[in-house]
Amino acid sequence: MKLPSKIAWMPHPGPQTEVLRRQEREVAFGGSRGPGKTEAGIYWFLKPEFIGNEECIGLVLRKNAKDLAEWVDRVRIAYRVVGARVVGAQSPVIKFPSGAKIYTGHLKDKNSYEQFMGWNITRLLIEELTQIPNEDIYERILSSVRSVIPNVRAQTFLTMNPGGPGHVWCKKRFVEKAYNQTYIVNPDAPEDRHLTRIFIPATIDDNPSLIEKDPGYVDWLEGLTDPKLRLAWRYGDWNTFSGQFFDQWDQEVHVVQDFTLPPQWNRFRSLDYGYFPGYTSVGWWAVDFNGVCYRYRELYVQQHTPSQVAQKVIGMTGRDENIITTLADPQCWARTHEGKGKYNEQQTLRSTADIFAENGFFCIQANNDRVNGWNNMKEYMFFDMNTDKRTHPKLRIFASCKDTIRTLPGLVHSDTKPEDMLKPGPENHKPDDVTDHCADDIRYFLMHAVTSRPPEREKCPQEIFEDEITAEAEMVDWETGT
Repeated sequence: MKLPSKIAWMPHPGPQTEVLRRQEREVAFGGSRGPGKTEAGIYWFLKPEFIGNEECIGLVLRKNAKDLAEWVDRVRIAYRVVGARVVGAQSPVIKFPSGAKIYTGHLKDKNSYEQFMGWNITRLLIEELTQIPNEDIYERILSSVRSVIPNVRAQTFLTMNPGGPGHVWCKKRFVEKAYNQTYIVNPDAPEDRHLTRIFIPATIDDNPSLIEKDPGYVDWLEGLTDPKLRLAWRYGDWNTFSGQFFDQWDQEVHVVQDFTLPPQWNRFRSLDYGYFPGYTSVGWWAVDFNGVCYRYRELYVQQHTPSQVAQKVIGMTGRDENIITTLADPQCWARTHEGKGKYNEQQTLRSTADIFAENGFFCIQANNDRVNGWNNMKEYMFFDMNTDKRTHPKLRIFASCKDTIRTLPGLVHSDTKPEDMLKPGPENHKPDDVTDHCADDIRYFLMHAVTSRPPEREKCPQEIFEDEITAEAEMVDWETGT
C-alpha cells in the first residue's frame, strides 16, 4: 500500500507489509502480542483515495473507552503530518482536510456500535476482534461496510489475538479457512462480486522495532508461567487460549471412541431446555464401577416444543437402557399466572415439566448451583499429567457427541464474576455457535452423580468363595477356637 509522501513510517518487511497490501474485503492480522498490529491498523487508513475524498467514512471500534483513548492519542501524532484533527472527547472524530472522517466507538455495550448500523462505512477497523462474543454481532456491524464512491472499495481491517469470548468463531472464520490465503465466500458468483477474506499471522519476531527498544519484553513473554498463555501471547497459538473456562479440557483425554456399554452400568439422562434463540441439550449417561461418567449420546436441537423434545428423547432411548432418572433444569417447573381468561390461565399454568410428563417423559429437578456445579464439573474433568501413570478423568465423552465436544472448549470466564461462566448472549442462534446448553445439562447430571453410588460389579465364583471363607473366619472365636 502506498502511503502519502509526508508519512515517514514504513511497515516492517514480512507480515506487516503483506497485510497492508491485501485487497480482500476482510483482512485479519494477528497472533502473538507485539507484532505491530495497532500500527498497521493506524496507517491502513492513510490510503490516498480514502483520506483525499470527502465522502469517505471510516469507523474504529475497540474493546473499551480506555483502549480507544490510547488509540486516539497515537493517531494525533501519526496523522498530524497529513493535517488531520481530532474533534470531541467522548467519541472522538478524526477529520481530514478533504472532509473524510473516521468515527470511533467501543464494544462495551450494544449501544456503542449499533448506532453505526445503516451507515455507508468505507473502511472499518476493529481492534481485538475476539472480544466480540459471537459472529452474529460482527456480521451485523459488517453489514454497514459498503461503498457507493467510484474507485473506492470498501474494506475491513481486523486485529486479533488468541483468547477472549470470540476465540472459537474467529478461529473458524479466519484462521481455519483463510490462513495466509484468500478464502472466497461465494465462489459461484462473478469474480467482481466475490466476498473474500484472509488471515495474516504474525508474532513479535516480525516487529524488530519493539525487540530493539524493549528486548526484555520477549523474555517476559517467554517467562509466563501459564503454558496456555505463553503459547497464545508469545507464539500466537490458536489451538489453546487463556481465559478458557474449562482449561482442563483435552480432547485426546476426555473424548473416547464409542463402545458397547456393559448392561450393569447405571444409566441416567440430563436436560437443559430452550426453544429460540437457545437450544435444548439432552445427555445420556452411563456410570461404571469406579464412578467414571460416560456421556454416550446427546440431543441438541432448536425450536422444539416440550412435547417434541419428549417424543424425541423417548424415541432415542432403548427399552433395555433402564434409565434411573432424568435431571432437568428447575426452570422447567416454572409456572406463570399471566392471562385473565380461563383458557389462558390453564395454558400458562402448565409448566414445561408438566408437558414432558403428559408425553411420558418424567424428570426430577436438578441442583442449579452454578459456581459449585462448575467446580464439581472441573473436578470430574481433572487429570494429572505429572504422575508416572496418568490419572484419567472421571468425565468421558463419546466421540459421537459432536456438539458437546464443539462447545465445551470455547466457553470463557465471566468478566464480572470470574468463578462463573460468561453466558453467551441471545444472539447465539447459528448451528455452529458456541453455547452453554451442553455444559449446563452436564452440570445438572454431575451434581447428582457425585452423591450417587456407582453400580456394584457382579462377583465371579472365585470372589464369592473368598468372601464366604472370610465371613466364616470372622465368626470364629479365637480364644475358644469355636
